[in-house]
Amino acid sequence: MKKVQLFLSLLFFTHCLFSQTNGWYQYSQPKKIYDMKYDSVGNLHCGTDMGYVKLDNTLKVVDFKNLTSQTFPVGKLEQIAINSSNNNLLYAITDRKNILEINLTTNEIKYPLFNETLEDFTNNNFDHTKIYWAKNGTLYIFGGSKKFYQTLENGVLSAKKDIDFIPTSIIENKDGTKVYFASATKGLWVLDFANDSWVNYTKDNSGLNNNGLTDLGLDANDVLYITSYGGLCSLNNGVFTKYEKLQPNSTLNYPCFQVDIHPNNNEVVVRTSTNNSASHQGFTRIELANNTWSIFKQDDTNCVNKNTMDHSIYNADGSKILAIESFQGFNLAKNMVFDYKNNTCSEIDFNYLDAENINSYSNFNTRPGKASGTIDVGFTNNKGFNILNVHIAPHQQQFANLTLPIPNPVSTFQYDVLTHKDKFLVTNNKKEIQKVDKDNSVTTIENFNAGSLIKTKKGGFSITEKAQFVYSEFVGSDRKIFYKECDFSENTCSESTEMFANDRNLTSNVTFSCQETSDTELVCGVIKKNNSGENAIKIIKLDKATRNGTPVLETLISEIVTNIVRDIAFLDDTRSDGVNNPKAHIISDNGERIASISQTSNEPVKFFYSADKNKDGEVDSLEEVDDKWVDDEIYDDAGVFFNSIVGIFRIHDDNLASNDALKHLRKRFGHYLAHEDGTVGNRIKNSNADEVLKTKNITGSEFNNLPSDFKIYKMVVIGYSNYKYATFMNTNYGLLFKPEIDYNSILNIEVEQLLTSKVSVHPNPTRNRVIISGVEVGELSLLDLNGRKIRVSKAKNLDISGVSKGVYLVHIKTKNNKNISKKIIVQ
Repeated sequence: MKKVQLFLSLLFFTHCLFSQTNGWYQYSQPKKIYDMKYDSVGNLHCGTDMGYVKLDNTLKVVDFKNLTSQTFPVGKLEQIAINSSNNNLLYAITDRKNILEINLTTNEIKYPLFNETLEDFTNNNFDHTKIYWAKNGTLYIFGGSKKFYQTLENGVLSAKKDIDFIPTSIIENKDGTKVYFASATKGLWVLDFANDSWVNYTKDNSGLNNNGLTDLGLDANDVLYITSYGGLCSLNNGVFTKYEKLQPNSTLNYPCFQVDIHPNNNEVVVRTSTNNSASHQGFTRIELANNTWSIFKQDDTNCVNKNTMDHSIYNADGSKILAIESFQGFNLAKNMVFDYKNNTCSEIDFNYLDAENINSYSNFNTRPGKASGTIDVGFTNNKGFNILNVHIAPHQQQFANLTLPIPNPVSTFQYDVLTHKDKFLVTNNKKEIQKVDKDNSVTTIENFNAGSLIKTKKGGFSITEKAQFVYSEFVGSDRKIFYKECDFSENTCSESTEMFANDRNLTSNVTFSCQETSDTELVCGVIKKNNSGENAIKIIKLDKATRNGTPVLETLISEIVTNIVRDIAFLDDTRSDGVNNPKAHIISDNGERIASISQTSNEPVKFFYSADKNKDGEVDSLEEVDDKWVDDEIYDDAGVFFNSIVGIFRIHDDNLASNDALKHLRKRFGHYLAHEDGTVGNRIKNSNADEVLKTKNITGSEFNNLPSDFKIYKMVVIGYSNYKYATFMNTNYGLLFKPEIDYNSILNIEVEQLLTSKVSVHPNPTRNRVIISGVEVGELSLLDLNGRKIRVSKAKNLDISGVSKGVYLVHIKTKNNKNISKKIIVQ
């Protein structure tokens, strides 16, 4: 369960983020370089995990395409091909499904390039698919376990042609009459264009070192160089020459995975390491005249000092070697320019957005910034806990500063990032919780937990310095759940109280959530495997003072949950019948159903809701494996301005193209909303069968044509005016952010406005109290501009004596459960 955090002022950052895709901004940097190709004038074109990057001959970034830098989002590019005649067109494999065309002159992007998915002819085995742009303008597409290829010429995809190998590299001879193919297991293949005939060279019938070929290169004299698991060899006018070196204390040669030819000298550089092999031997310069190997690896004899490379190629004039280190997960890889004559190194700066490293291991959250009109984004990475302070009003394409209040000591790792009022709260593997105040001063509270922490959650929005926490940890092999309260005015935490220990398989996975429903009580739930091995949900009311839990309901949910991975969402008393009968919502394992569970006087009641994606009034089939309509939910604690909302759904939805073959090419992101009271979509009601949950899209929340590999690790939604909010997402493409999402149009505004127009809050401005007229008041709340409750009253008047001067909101909950907000000034 991900909290919806609603503040009344916000926004976020970006430094040179170049938002052009419907107002979205990206904060990230390339972490992996998949492919690198020079054009005829020395520019280096790169396919990366973040899109396209172009470096000039000084290795400076001069162009790029990512998710937000242009109208059509460009994601991971695994292989690229450049038009060798004029350098203006680039083809790239993307989504592992189709070809993307980028016109580097006009910046026009075409996708998909043809009306089939590559998987139609590669049988889903895309690891070996290769593209090659021939000198005659034909694009060759090879690969897959089915072993055939197709050509793309003038936008027309040819019929399939059978071959008997899986290519690892492709290159033409100088006059474009032949194409050479390195195969993964069957040696070298040569295609003669003139008569469309093939020749196959193997270790048995030629001078090849090995039949497992990895790369090809061609020098200015039309000499072909071939790398393999047995070393390097060349082919010149039908004659093979071997270049080999035995590994230390071994009978095996150094394997070679990539070759690049020096533009002037009789030497080559080969990569003698790869991330997917036991070989981690850096890269090697080979002087061909005498087969002299100079190996550069992690041995403290050179400035590169790295073992595993993704690429090793010469720069344009051959004076240096570009050494691209393999990405190793949490830590960023080093991309170096190695001056091998002087043994000096400098870095290639691919970080054109000047962003910090945020990846799948990172956790993040937000809080109001110390300066007016700013917000802090706190996130973890390999360096520690970072805080990015950003301008929000108006949004600026820059950030104010980046600080590191909690550097990572040796063997210390941050886990969860929580917020409480104006503080960040960061848990770590040292059994601590660290408080970072608005001045970024850090206070460490020790002994927060006793075992190995798994997950920590905060139960609601308290207006005091006290916060409620529920966390899970390993105690031996058991996954236990505990509750504790921390007082951040005293920087102390209470002793832990174990929860949900009965009738639960403690070694099995468990998910949990808690919501603060009053000053004295929490509602908590757990999805567990019971002692009989069945999946069940249990809900309790927890008294903060006594820490006693009163059971609310317990029921089996095996028809919804097979793998315990998703959280529970609770509806609070502004959207259901409150603490007397809390209602839990669960998303099914496959994300295709929502279960609403509550307790009647006799037994638990379950209602199920499904999707009507094509809006034909029928429940869409749940049998389509890749047809998930919702990946997560974030609708608990939806707050004052999302009154009566049942759900704001994060949708990972495949676009439905007119051609069924393209159905799953790209994804669509959006927020979808449904109301408890039926003002948007259908009213959620009792039903024995699946009810179609009719939702309405929040205009402006969309992000269309996302790559098919797009994933969201965490999302925070922040409201900053009556009907506007911003979305922050940590994704496999870094941090994505969009402000100015306006949900005003999808609410029943006419009714609200009619009701609001009759309500009077007076005096305004005021000093001591306000009086409400024109409506029957159920409850009054005074909120500051961060959405925190300052005062509460059940009467028609509200005492505000002692409240600091400023602008506040009076939230009125009527006796018929309508919600109205009015702005007041306290003098």
